[in-house]
Amino acid sequence: MSNLKILVTFLAIVVHIAISAQTTRKAFPTAYGSASETTGGEGGVLIIVNTLNPNTPLTYNANNNTWLGGFKDACNNATIG
Repeated sequence: MSNLKILVTFLAIVVHIAISAQTTRKAFPTAYGSASETTGGEGGVLIIVNTLNPNTPLTYNANNNTWLGGFKDACNNATIG
């Protein structure tokens, strides 16, 4: 293989890596590894378990799009999130 072909191949690989690195969105700016590109619950509803009583029903807070309540109701409510 000539030096020119090696150089062109190398540049194509570098450009491909640079383009693919710019199009991926990280979970958070310093994330790395296999889960660095996961979105988690981004854009979803936040459920805050704010009591030690697991049977407390969930209540909706429209001001900040969150649900507050107990753990049991948070796990069993299929209509949220």
